[in-house]
Amino acid sequence: MLFSALIPVVPPHQATVILQGGPPRGQPFSILVESQTDLTPSDVELLQSYGAVTTVAGPIAVIHTTPELLPEIERLSFIVRVERSYPLSVQLDRSVPDLGAPQVWDEVKDPFGRNVTGAGVIVGFVDTGIDTTHPDFTFPNGTTKILFVWDQTTPGKPPAGFGYGYECDSVDIETRSCPEVDTFGHGTHVAGIATSSGVATGNYTGVAPGARIIFVKSGNAVCGGESWTFDTDQILDGVNYIVQKAAQLRMRAVISLSLGGNIGAHDGTDPFERALDAFVREGTPIVVAAGNSAQDQDHIDGQISQGQNTTFQLGLRQTTTDVAVDIWYSSEDQLSGTLYAPDGSAYTQTKQAGINTAFGFVNITSASFPDGNELYIEFNSTNTLGLNGWSISLVGEQVHSQGLWNAWTDSSTCTYPGSYFLPGDNYTVDPQDTIGIPATAKYVVSVGAYITKNRWTGSDGQIYGDQGLTVGDIASFSSIGPTRDGRIKPDVVAPGEFIASARSSDVPKSPSDPDNYHRILAGTSMATPHVAEPLRSTPVKASSLALCRKI
Repeated sequence: MLFSALIPVVPPHQATVILQGGPPRGQPFSILVESQTDLTPSDVELLQSYGAVTTVAGPIAVIHTTPELLPEIERLSFIVRVERSYPLSVQLDRSVPDLGAPQVWDEVKDPFGRNVTGAGVIVGFVDTGIDTTHPDFTFPNGTTKILFVWDQTTPGKPPAGFGYGYECDSVDIETRSCPEVDTFGHGTHVAGIATSSGVATGNYTGVAPGARIIFVKSGNAVCGGESWTFDTDQILDGVNYIVQKAAQLRMRAVISLSLGGNIGAHDGTDPFERALDAFVREGTPIVVAAGNSAQDQDHIDGQISQGQNTTFQLGLRQTTTDVAVDIWYSSEDQLSGTLYAPDGSAYTQTKQAGINTAFGFVNITSASFPDGNELYIEFNSTNTLGLNGWSISLVGEQVHSQGLWNAWTDSSTCTYPGSYFLPGDNYTVDPQDTIGIPATAKYVVSVGAYITKNRWTGSDGQIYGDQGLTVGDIASFSSIGPTRDGRIKPDVVAPGEFIASARSSDVPKSPSDPDNYHRILAGTSMATPHVAEPLRSTPVKASSLALCRKI
């Protein structure tokens, strides 16, 4: 999915504005603002004069405002960065026993001598929705495991302090008066991995069958319902909502985020990542999918010297209409970039709003940060872009460091991945450094995937899967670290290949489904909820993490 461009603001105040596709034009929009230090009550009060402040997390706040007020917000003395909300994308039997979860249920006791099954703990999700009628989200006595659902996509009954969406409580769910649906099915699946009671069929019990659920449905379907995208402002609002509800209930919570994107610093300094870190520092563990990009050729790195020109080639899929390339390098250096289109046209640094060209829109901007400089290149069209002939030339204008640089590409095309790097001279197409954002945040637990199953029997009696996969191996798609600043990621790996979990009743049945209530999916999205519950339900965190494979 496309992320944001970084646009410097002229003096007197050197805030940096981050806007995807140029500045907004007239319509209300949401932004993340970043302060030099944690926001004070007086800072928040001032921000509230510019719009609705729905979430404050350390130095980050989410504001719903209008374009006319953006220049005034930029000039606030304590604001160092303003970022428009940008999109992220979605990233489940044998896996639970492989973790050793049944042994924990039977042998591990809490301080009161009770078996540890997740009872007394909330698992929070921000995802595509949840099938509130699925039997796996009920206890054996028939009561629902779901405490609250906030559907951000449906108007009519917003929760206190937020002003949008539709909130349901457990009474609404048990009386079948909650309008929540999950037409994509991803959220239902990940929630089942972590919390399924196994009531539906007696199989596929989740890691923590005794846990409760608070679910936030966020984002929207794209590509005719074949994919899903989320916005960072609403994700943070969802995390804030879960934390607030857990505090009101005086219950412990852990939050599972099976989503991510590819454009950003990859060093934990993105405002979205800093906000998640603030929630963790306040006591709520957050687990995040590492990403599925190890084989996508979406990362390259190289080394450049002063005056050197390095050109790299891009490949596009047939349906690609938009591409972003994000280049990060030392704050001691200065690089320039030129985009070459298939017809030979060349485009360099553009004005703040970008420019319209013969094929579409181009935005090339740069920004400087203490931990690195960024060169951001975005181009898109209302029609499909040409498949071949796109390239970017880097020039080392000033190089005072080792000249190391990294670049990532992403696209919101319906054929994944929509853009990728082709091999060439003076750079490497590198599967390392492919951990997505926000999994490169400093305090979240990022989760990769390994293989616990390579085949299964569908409801039609046929065998499905890939017997060429080796059980116990790291999944080939699972993104690889380290982060750009050298930290080891992912933190752990968990089952993520061919995982059976709850199928939403809003998703059509498939012959490959193992039964009428469950389906098979794969990805670090599926690995992540395996880790969420052990972080909160066991008395000793170190032993709970040992349930997963440390890498």
